[in-house]
Amino acid sequence: MFEARRTLECVLIDKLLQFPDLEQRLQPLRDMVRQEREAFERGDRISWLRLSNAFHVKMARLVENHVLTEFMHALCCRTTLIIAFRDTPSSSTCSYIEHDQILDLILAGDREGAMAAMCHHLEDCEDRVGHHSTPVRPDPWSAFSVKR
Repeated sequence: MFEARRTLECVLIDKLLQFPDLEQRLQPLRDMVRQEREAFERGDRISWLRLSNAFHVKMARLVENHVLTEFMHALCCRTTLIIAFRDTPSSSTCSYIEHDQILDLILAGDREGAMAAMCHHLEDCEDRVGHHSTPVRPDPWSAFSVKR
């Protein structure tokens, strides 16, 4: 799933770079990154995960291709659940920083840099959830910091 996301998100970067109104088109993503940072800083894990996921889906919506948006939505739903279930709040990196960097590179027209930053961002997510030395059965409610 992460490999598919990396491929699709690079396609989205290419498509975004073709728009002449790129700065205006990216503004909703800038606003979303600000909200993501605020959720992270106040420890609101559910909102932070939701906004982090929504950033990528919104990026797909901005290219105005319904099929690509549906693909991204489906992939993000799956990978967000994996991240929520397998990643721990203390090990999470600040995705809003990486999202801001990706937007800066896209806005600068740096295709290769934006793609490399996106791939690094997604590989980092994949690495955090993919390496568990002890096979444990965590409580799925813990992904959302919910106490039962």
